[in-house]
Amino acid sequence: MSNENENARQVLGAASGGYANSAFGRRRLVSFGIWLVLVLLFLFAFNAGWLDLAARSPAAFAFPLGILLLWVLVIAGSYLFARSKVSKTRDAYWRALREADPGALIAVADRALKGDVMPDVDAFRAQSRALAYALYGRGELAFEAMGSVDWSAKAPMIQALGLSAEAVTELLCRRAAPRAHDLARRARELASISGSFPGAAESNRYYETCLAAAAVLANEPAPKLSVLEASAADSRFPQRRLIASFALAIAAERAVDGERAARLRAFVREAAPHCAPLLLSEEEYAAPGAWSDARNSPALSPK
Repeated sequence: MSNENENARQVLGAASGGYANSAFGRRRLVSFGIWLVLVLLFLFAFNAGWLDLAARSPAAFAFPLGILLLWVLVIAGSYLFARSKVSKTRDAYWRALREADPGALIAVADRALKGDVMPDVDAFRAQSRALAYALYGRGELAFEAMGSVDWSAKAPMIQALGLSAEAVTELLCRRAAPRAHDLARRARELASISGSFPGAAESNRYYETCLAAAAVLANEPAPKLSVLEASAADSRFPQRRLIASFALAIAAERAVDGERAARLRAFVREAAPHCAPLLLSEEEYAAPGAWSDARNSPALSPK
């Protein structure tokens, strides 16, 4: 079975099972239920002749119209609440990036997943922790977080989470850009899924960003700078934006575009002043002795 088909099966299975037990899944199912009730009410009103009644006697239609308006308000309220929660989590993550250690980032990610019993929540938690440690240059702790999960037992799209976290750790902590590029490429392949699934486009952008950033730092020919440009301009995803901005700064320095490199680095310093790997210049990143051995690598996929 191809990765895309296996991932589709995983998503559909989660949607009919454990997905419904997750906080995110419950919100989606409640919204779907509300919309379904609204559609059924409309069909009932149409078949019962309420619409004709409303045209002849608006006062007689006031009660059913009020019920419909109430449902609309409930839907709008649930949507705004969900958006507010996502926005608060994102803002908290940006604030945590200004702290001196990754503990605040991990706390934000853990709160977002607290009480969630969605399938593979252990993998999502391990990935979020590993990325937090990697941004701060704590490679050993990042690998330790990834090592807490049996990735081989997971579906391809879940294995891709671990591979991408390992790629970012290799990229930022070990500065092993060629290995990071290989890991990011394999992660993208494992995460392949039809674009018809919700969230597929954003998922693909994340993996493409990891791959493009690794390509720049590995000095691969023709890296996809347009992918990095889009991610560097998108404040909805802090990790993605920071990694893209760092890679673009390196690319700008190589192109002798000091003004652009300075702007990108000023943003990174302001947003994440204690994330040491993201503050490295091109010369510092490529400095002799910067690479460490790979004995403690989680080896999430075959070499």
